[in-house]
Amino acid sequence: LLNIIIPDSVTSIKECAFYNCSSLTSITIPDSVASIGNSAFYNCSSLTNIKLPDVIDIISGNTFRDCSSLLNIIIPDSVTSIKECAFEGCKSLTNIAIPESVTKIGTWAFKDCTSLKSIAINNPDCEISNDKDTIPETAVIYGYKNSTAQTYAESFNRKFISLEEIGDISGNGEIDLYDAIEIAKAIMGLRTFTAEEMIIADFNMDGAVDLYDAIEIARTLLPK
Repeated sequence: LLNIIIPDSVTSIKECAFYNCSSLTSITIPDSVASIGNSAFYNCSSLTNIKLPDVIDIISGNTFRDCSSLLNIIIPDSVTSIKECAFEGCKSLTNIAIPESVTKIGTWAFKDCTSLKSIAINNPDCEISNDKDTIPETAVIYGYKNSTAQTYAESFNRKFISLEEIGDISGNGEIDLYDAIEIAKAIMGLRTFTAEEMIIADFNMDGAVDLYDAIEIARTLLPK
């Protein structure tokens, strides 16, 4: 099975529905799907991208476990909980943003995501399982000051960056044109960022400092 389009008549994907479909490269999930069961895509090792409908509220246990080719996933604002081992073994996943709607991240949710460079946790009160393998040590943890993300990072000696600091390269306490200019200078080779500055300059948190970061900063300065 290489690909499948799920029709709009489907409202639920049950547990283990696509378990071990190791040749499946793509799947389209319609907005009619409101729930996905445990281990639904367990070991779909060729699956590279997947988009979740905006109505799913729980990412169940083992849902994407060992999807070792998964590069990108966007978690919608409808999701309130990420269960245990949901993304365990997603070895190609490099960056992930957890929306403010998520109130709980289960044990080993991102265990063995060995390429994960960053995880942004936007809910300052999100309950994160107190286990060192819930978030891999390779990942920089982004969150708000005095948040549960900061507490988790400090508990396991992980790198933590405050979301309030992202983009403020000039260090003047706000995101402005000076920050976009500094990023542009770095891109043109006119200045060099330290490792710490590289993290702060990565405004879109995609693991690289490039023109897209300067563009996103410039967009925030446009009149609403």
